[in-house]
Amino acid sequence: MACVLQTEYASIVSDEHPIACHRSLVEILDAAPALGIGIEVRDETGYWKSRDANQLVAAVPEMHRTVARMAGNFNDAVRSAGVDSRQVGGAIFQHPDFERLQSSE
Repeated sequence: MACVLQTEYASIVSDEHPIACHRSLVEILDAAPALGIGIEVRDETGYWKSRDANQLVAAVPEMHRTVARMAGNFNDAVRSAGVDSRQVGGAIFQHPDFERLQSSE
């Protein structure tokens, strides 16, 4: 069984919020093997291995930029194909800096 956990958008609240969310999830995942639950963790922030909150916070802006560019490109492709792009959705479109993130390098 696979499960995707997304804490990236917690950063919209504050830098401390994704740390709290990530730490809570990591505590649950740390306990899983003792309960006989097999897990495999892929953490793009590197926090799972490092447990470094600064590394987590530093990784979030690039994650936002990557997702915003991908979502913006997908939205543009849908529009170019003649489909109503208002049907494309996702949390990144609600980010207060979406336009800036989409165009930033």
